[in-house]
Amino acid sequence: MEDTTIEGAQEVLRDSPDGVLCLQDELSGWFGSMDKYAAGRGAAKDRGFWLQAFNGGQYAVNRISRGSFLIPNLSASVLGGIQPDPLRPIPRADLKKQESRWACRRSGSSHVSVGLTGLLNPT
Repeated sequence: MEDTTIEGAQEVLRDSPDGVLCLQDELSGWFGSMDKYAAGRGAAKDRGFWLQAFNGGQYAVNRISRGSFLIPNLSASVLGGIQPDPLRPIPRADLKKQESRWACRRSGSSHVSVGLTGLLNPT
């Protein structure tokens, strides 16, 4: 998946018991889109959905317009790139959830550092 709302992701995940890859060329745009369609519900709803999708497990959807259905395994891996500056305002608790992995490679370097420290505190 690339360009999706949580409602669209629910439809895809409904038929994907092994989970999906959410590929984002620029993660800052993906984080920013969580506010885009949030009329009245706030970005916390989108953020909560993606954090829950990281954990996997059953997920029940109950909507008047779309009906009710069960997602057998709400599981999504997110892969994308981001610059350190747009990453800084994102709540650290969200970035550190469970097994989140962050890798950073500096321009002109073949060295890859893993973890938030190397990403948020450039040398």
